[in-house]
Order: sequence, then C-alpha cells, then structure tokens
Amino acid sequence: MSELISNRGECKDPQNMFAEYNQLYFGGRLPQYKVLLTIDHSRCERRKRRIYINPDGEDVSVILLHEMVHAAVGSGHGKKWLDEVRRLIELGAPLQEELQRYSTGIVATSKHLLDEFFDAGMDAPPDWTWPEIRRYLGYRSGITDKHGSARSRRLSRFLRRARSEFSRGRAFAHP
Repeated sequence: MSELISNRGECKDPQNMFAEYNQLYFGGRLPQYKVLLTIDHSRCERRKRRIYINPDGEDVSVILLHEMVHAAVGSGHGKKWLDEVRRLIELGAPLQEELQRYSTGIVATSKHLLDEFFDAGMDAPPDWTWPEIRRYLGYRSGITDKHGSARSRRLSRFLRRARSEFSRGRAFAHP
C-alpha cells in the first residue's frame, strides 16, 4: 500500500494519482510504475519502472506529471520533453510553470543542471562515459566548450559537483 500525501489540502495516494493521470493524460499508454516518496531528488527510473516523489513544499501533481513525462519520453528537458509537456497542457495538465522553467531562453539554476547530470547518470546507456556526458550536457548548457573544457574556474568547480551527481545517478541505476 502506498503512503498518503497531502496535495492542496487533500490526502491522496500517489499510486492512484499515477493511474488517474495515466488515463487522463496518456490514454493509459504508460506502463505501470511504482510511485514512492523520497527525501532525495524527485526522479523517474525508467528501467526499474519507479517514480520517486519529494513532496517537500511543492505541488505533488506537478512533480508527478513532470516525472511521468520522463517516463513517456526519456531523460532530459529537451524538445521531446517540452513537446510532451505542451501536449499535456492542452489537455488541462497544470504544467505551465514547468514549461516556462525549462523552455529555451530561461536560465537554468544550478540545481536544475545538477538534476540533469543525475538523470543522465541514471538513464544513459552503461557504456557512456563521464567525458561524453560532460561534453554533451556541458556544451548544451553553456558550461563547457564543444570539446568539454570548462569555460571558467567557477564552472570547473561546478563540473566536479556535476560529476558527483552523475555518479550518484549511475549508482541508483546500476547498483
């Protein structure tokens, strides 16, 4: 049995919320995922079919839908993810702020960038190395040049934290 969580004054079972949203927004097409509460990052583990939710002060509906979009399209917050969020918004999902937060042109916070490296550690194929992830995500977010070299000393320190998050994601996905 799942734990009950408070969402906008109502006590809801996150597993039931998943089933409801899967029908409402995905037409029941998502495979069954186990929804668990955590004090760590909210995240979607596609291989294990688990979604972890940290309800700390945020709207659980938004967090769960955000992670369900990852379940549908994979890791990262690129074009595929944004297109799926737009589709859900058209169906009435409360994801407008998520769309604004992750749309091109919005400056990502260091927390969001570290979450991206964590997600990459979890979802990237096991043969992808840290230098490849560093080069790809670092360049895409402006942290590195196209060769993977940090653009400044400050960003070099940030990349050490990003590597740690990538390694934590790897440990979650490949124990």
